[in-house]
Amino acid sequence: MKQPERVAELLAELRALAETDFERHRIDVLEQDLTAPPQVEVIDDTHQRFNGETYLLDRTGHHRRLNYLHRIVWNYCYGEIPLASEIHHVDGNSLNNNISNLQIMTGYEHKKLHRKHATEVTCPICGKIFANSSHGSKYCSRQCAGKARQMPTFEKICLNCGKTFTTNRVEAKYCSFDCYAEACGRLPKHTCPICEKIFSPKTFHQIYCSPECKNKALSKPTATKKCAICGKIFIPPKKNPNKKCCSPSCSRELTTRTQKSNKQQTALVIDTST
Repeated sequence: MKQPERVAELLAELRALAETDFERHRIDVLEQDLTAPPQVEVIDDTHQRFNGETYLLDRTGHHRRLNYLHRIVWNYCYGEIPLASEIHHVDGNSLNNNISNLQIMTGYEHKKLHRKHATEVTCPICGKIFANSSHGSKYCSRQCAGKARQMPTFEKICLNCGKTFTTNRVEAKYCSFDCYAEACGRLPKHTCPICEKIFSPKTFHQIYCSPECKNKALSKPTATKKCAICGKIFIPPKKNPNKKCCSPSCSRELTTRTQKSNKQQTALVIDTST
């Protein structure tokens, strides 16, 4: 579309005052004919099509082979984007990639604009109110984010010495390794299922008297077992012949039930002690 004489004169004056390539690029954009800009076709919630190419939506926008749709649309209409420049969605909706909703600006202007429209968020850890953009963290600092990632602590009673201790492990039963070793020293003697030798186990999970007997047991064909949760018959792996469940889902269910049982036993011990 041909510009009126007055508009052409103003553009010429602006071009004469322009000092950088970015300013001259903005003036060139003003001269483009926007009467019939190309439209972006919305296929569904995650796909859009432009100029015969389909773009997929991820958490940062629609893209195809790391080329983002809003930048492709601008390049198609106005040419190459100057270095250190960014494309801004005017209405704040990153799903609206039509040329009428796009605006070019420097990276500094773009970040400043988003900070201006940032919303106030309350940190769930310390309760501090801070300004945050739509892509920012929900925590006010790295310290609060680190605290949120920490596991909760539990108060337990040592089964060996009766001392109350705090731990991050739900299944913990002893306050220290010394108490664990002392409890293991009181375990009754076992009979090795391979060589039938009577031995004193060093841990709660020791079944065989020596590594040689354990290797012999692993080399034997494993017998079938019944799942402790669903009752399905399965063959446990040779590396874990004591496996109790047939699938990971059943194993998680068994772990959940065991943890609940441990919590109930701990609460019962506390009630009886008080």
